Amino acid sequence: MAFAVTSDAKELVFASNPDRAEALSTNWDLWVRPIAGGAAARNLTESNKAYDGSPEVSPDGKWIAYRAQKRPGFEADRFELMVLDRASGVSRSLTPNFDNWVEEIEWSLDSRSLFFTTHVKGRGAVYRVELAGGAPQEVWNQGSVHHLEVSPDGRQLYVSASSLIRPAEIYAVPARAAELSGVSRTLITCSELDPLRDEAVDYALRLMWAGVTTELHVFPGTCHGF
Repeated sequence: MAFAVTSDAKELVFASNPDRAEALSTNWDLWVRPIAGGAAARNLTESNKAYDGSPEVSPDGKWIAYRAQKRPGFEADRFELMVLDRASGVSRSLTPNFDNWVEEIEWSLDSRSLFFTTHVKGRGAVYRVELAGGAPQEVWNQGSVHHLEVSPDGRQLYVSASSLIRPAEIYAVPARAAELSGVSRTLITCSELDPLRDEAVDYALRLMWAGVTTELHVFPGTCHGF
């Protein structure tokens, strides 16, 4: 059962399917109840008869992020990233035009954006989307991500990722690149014919200018994903 505890430690948010024939239903809903007891659990997403789950409460306690599907009974439906305003009870999608599944969710420490894992064209990736709206922005695409965690100071995103040629390793990814002086020692590799080469070189130079020990390797004559 997926669940989350509110930042004031007073309420528990969890996902549960209320239908009698649970095996024939995808109608999971988000529920909230006081941790101290004394009140029945309250359904927060009753209007959606498809899946609602994977709740994550924002650090400021004002929002609940979760994954949702729209078509009841269709297990392969696209998972969208939703946010529910705890004050009004109104939900909205942050990824209405993102044509891939939203997988794991993680809030930024300032509660102004969210990170989520996904797969785009067969490649694992991490994206960031602002709470205020806008298109999700890719921040990582170097392997299938199994877990992500925002650092205590909010400056880095740590990911556990693997690929067909690499076992799972832990990487540090700048969550917001305004200041890079605190980034740990970094190795950057890219191919000469990579469409992301210029961004990789630019990032390496910025790290060097910030005093970070950095290794940059550009492999000649190779394409992206070599």
